[in-house]
Amino acid sequence: KHGGSLALGALLLALLRVLNICLFWAGRNHNRSEEDSSLYRCFLRAREIVAGCLEQLARFASREAYVEVALSGCGFFPAAAAAARRAAGAPKRFVAVSAAGMVQRCASEAILVGVAACSATALFCEDAEEDAEKRGGAY
Repeated sequence: KHGGSLALGALLLALLRVLNICLFWAGRNHNRSEEDSSLYRCFLRAREIVAGCLEQLARFASREAYVEVALSGCGFFPAAAAAARRAAGAPKRFVAVSAAGMVQRCASEAILVGVAACSATALFCEDAEEDAEKRGGAY
């Protein structure tokens, strides 16, 4: 059930990404010139903004739906609906929890990067010392 929910969310994000790319490509394919009316230029800009907002909204909804799937074990669409109800019902709490999750995610990434860097440094220093000993020189 969870795997299918993850796959459905990824599929929805991919479809919106394709839509965004198509809208972006359609606008970039047109060579903008000074002869274009201001209404048409406004339409082109609005299309780009709408496409970007749709993608960001889909990312947000999918992330929150994934969290709800993990917490409650329900399917993707019921989880997305529950997350939307929670966000609409208590927006301050929702923002606080989202911010805390972002801080935790950033801290986890920083810890992983630090551990990887320390491990790489330790391996490099060990290899450098062995190479120096083989050459008979100092490290």
